[in-house]
Amino acid sequence: MLNIRKMAMVTTVLLFIIAFVSHKVITRPMDTALFFFPLESFWVKRKITCSPNSPSWLAHLMRLSIDEYKSLANQLAYIDPQGALYHCESGWADKLRGNILVNENHRFRFASMTKVITADLILQLIDDDKVSLNTRLLEVFPEIKPLHDERINDITIGHLLDHSAGFDRTGPEGDIMFFSAKKNWCPDQLQGLAKERLHFTPGEKQIYSNLGYCLLGAVIEKVTGMPYDDYAEKIEGLSRLSLKFVNQTYLPDEVSYDFRFDFQHNETYIQQYDFKDLAAVAGLSGSAVSLARQIETILARPGLNRLTPPKIERCGEKVGKECYGFAFNHYQEKDSLTFFLHSGYLPGVSSNLIVDSKGGILVLTHAGGPVDPYKSNQVFLHEIYQQLWREYDL
Repeated sequence: MLNIRKMAMVTTVLLFIIAFVSHKVITRPMDTALFFFPLESFWVKRKITCSPNSPSWLAHLMRLSIDEYKSLANQLAYIDPQGALYHCESGWADKLRGNILVNENHRFRFASMTKVITADLILQLIDDDKVSLNTRLLEVFPEIKPLHDERINDITIGHLLDHSAGFDRTGPEGDIMFFSAKKNWCPDQLQGLAKERLHFTPGEKQIYSNLGYCLLGAVIEKVTGMPYDDYAEKIEGLSRLSLKFVNQTYLPDEVSYDFRFDFQHNETYIQQYDFKDLAAVAGLSGSAVSLARQIETILARPGLNRLTPPKIERCGEKVGKECYGFAFNHYQEKDSLTFFLHSGYLPGVSSNLIVDSKGGILVLTHAGGPVDPYKSNQVFLHEIYQQLWREYDL
């Protein structure tokens, strides 16, 4: 009789647990996904693959990226100062706990790392004397008038490149390129610029601006007479490395993204945006290896130095968020090593690009997004700095 009672109690407890878990899975699937992430990440960390002879710290960075960026599917590519390429991958490409392991060729959205390509296209136009750093935006678009804010007359190509044109996406209007109730007028209805009021005088300070890079894309189209994406392909040869611009659908070789830590968006977010409008801002996709190779080509170009430091003087130790040069943010913890970097974020997507002053190129793509991208970037950036400091024996 006692054994029967024990069995009945155990059965009751098990049924309660099954019912509770089933209820959670059905009614609160996101909570369930969050609960299982530590277990999934533990398993994925054990299955990281790296190319032969890769430095051990690459796998360490992959493990850290899983924790910091809350992403199981990741790629890392590193080109050392001697030109040797190494790469690591983790997770599944098709879905969470899927059947296809991520390899070095799978496609990720680069998000704002695209801006490095846009900056390079502009700098090539400057090298070819088609425009200059001091060319005023309204010299290219004289039809934009009358102006609500006369300071718009003073915006130059240089201001747009280094995020000092006077736009501030943190203001009450928000970022018109993303997540704003205000109608997006760039790049197809540029007369909308005439109605804007700048947040600060051009050149006064630097605040990261998606709108500024959309305007650079419009400049490229006006000066060259070609759509931005077609011109980028012509000049950069993107397709040779399978780099492509994205649209409102996921591409066949694109990974599945994990939105569990993004509490506002899911995979349908791509229907909210016209990615053709965003081409110059956040439209490019490819693998970490392909972007690393593209950056290698860009840095080898003659002409203006893509790693030119910021004009402002306050870019000192551990300051990187508002230290913009021509194409990169600048970050330094010690005198003998400087990072030139760009990060990217879209819902379910985060990415990092770092060129170091010793000649290394590091690209990471993540099919997931952290709760606090800025905090995760700072933690991750510091760790990469320490690893490369040791790698270069500084």
